[in-house]
Amino acid sequence: MSSLPPLPPPLPTAARPQPPAKPKNNGCLIAAVVGLIAFIALFGVLAAIAVPAYQQYVLRSKVMTAIAATRPAQDAIDKRLAQGGECPGNADTDFNGMQGVERVEIGQLAEDATRCVYAIHLGKTGSDQLDGRTIWMDRAKTGGEWNCRSDLDNRYLPPACRED
Repeated sequence: MSSLPPLPPPLPTAARPQPPAKPKNNGCLIAAVVGLIAFIALFGVLAAIAVPAYQQYVLRSKVMTAIAATRPAQDAIDKRLAQGGECPGNADTDFNGMQGVERVEIGQLAEDATRCVYAIHLGKTGSDQLDGRTIWMDRAKTGGEWNCRSDLDNRYLPPACRED
């Protein structure tokens, strides 16, 4: 019997090709940093606009709260004048404990005895722009609309009280 020929020697193994090296993603990191800086800048601009607008809104709401709290004074004056009476005085009403109101004075205008007035002296609002300021509400004894004026900046007043 014949023997089989010997096996050929094994082929040399070729080195496996290495996958290409991955880039280090420096471009992605730079883009992320630039995007973050842009976001922070945009947020800062929006905050610079929104915060003062919100603060002004809060002050306007405090003024409106004080005016609304004294609405019973208008009703009392209207009722008294409808019954043919004179303008009520401070002793005729109780205005203690109203939010944002230090005191209310009721009477008639010194310069025009045909008009009833009440003055809303603002206080306890926590704002230097409002505390110590006054809003005057007046109307003719014979009827008509209530007029409003104030020594506050127009931006804090309701539209009916703003000076043009």
